Amino acid sequence: VLGDSSKIKAITSTGKTRFTKLNSGEGDVLWRNTTITFSRDVGVKLTFVGVNYYDGQGFMVNKS
Repeated sequence: VLGDSSKIKAITSTGKTRFTKLNSGEGDVLWRNTTITFSRDVGVKLTFVGVNYYDGQGFMVNKS
């Protein structure tokens, strides 16, 4: 799918360094879970793609 596999290099990042590495050009794609928030959408100068997994939290209580 991506062509020559020898031209792909995986690098490591942390939650704190992931956007810095993308903005600096050290990385091209981020493959990890990242919550899309308003501040990230407008502040990190990156383009988020569509949501591919949605989760949420909730709780149940007795009706009475």
